[in-house]
Amino acid sequence: KCFDNITTLEFNKDKDNNPTKTAIGMYSGENEYVSWPSTFNCEGPVETWLFGLTNHTHDSLKLRMQECVSAFDEKPRHEFIFDWCAMLAATVCKIVYTEDVNWSFEQLEEGNENALRDFNKKQIDILNKYAELVLGELSGNDRKKIITLMTLDVHARDVVIGLIDSKAETNQTFAWMSQLKFHMDDKTNTVRIEICDYVTYFGYEYIGNCGCLVVTPLTDRCYITLTQAMRLVLGGAPAGPAGTGKTETTKDLAKALGRQCVV
Repeated sequence: KCFDNITTLEFNKDKDNNPTKTAIGMYSGENEYVSWPSTFNCEGPVETWLFGLTNHTHDSLKLRMQECVSAFDEKPRHEFIFDWCAMLAATVCKIVYTEDVNWSFEQLEEGNENALRDFNKKQIDILNKYAELVLGELSGNDRKKIITLMTLDVHARDVVIGLIDSKAETNQTFAWMSQLKFHMDDKTNTVRIEICDYVTYFGYEYIGNCGCLVVTPLTDRCYITLTQAMRLVLGGAPAGPAGTGKTETTKDLAKALGRQCVV
């Protein structure tokens, strides 16, 4: 399997409306379409252009991610999410969430004791807006995208409530350190991901609009264990009864990091 979730490509048409060998975008298994900033020529030995295609999809998504981050403040969130594919919308929402929590901690240190509570109210307003959207008329892919964002935001809300209840005072608190935190690195224009003392960069593997599992405290523990294993260049082995989500949790972590996961 060469790609995580690229089913087919969109090709340019010639004057007789026949497809050429120049690709302009990609489709996921859910039929979500993502256009590329530049075209790609699928000619020559297959192993050469397939390798080139892998790099091209990553570079294209990296550019689209930069555009997506820049566009976030131009529209309200409930309109912004319809302009971008699920993977980019979810990642940018995670970047904004990380910034907001860190900013709330800065406010807390400056004496604003209600900073986290105010942010929590904002989170609840966003979730209510998502709930309204889900009850309206939506295409299957848009509905799936919003459900993914709701799942991530419900967990984000629970994390913030946990920080409020434990009276966390700084962003060095373990409850916050142990979460996946996303930042846009201005020097490299790449998304940087941190969890505890593990730091990595987003892989830009196209994952389509595949949804995600509900994130529980057990998921968080698995993420910490597996990322620490990667930091120490060791293997990780989630253990438990059949059907409890060991494989799916590992796949979800790979999706969050933008990496291909082969099972």
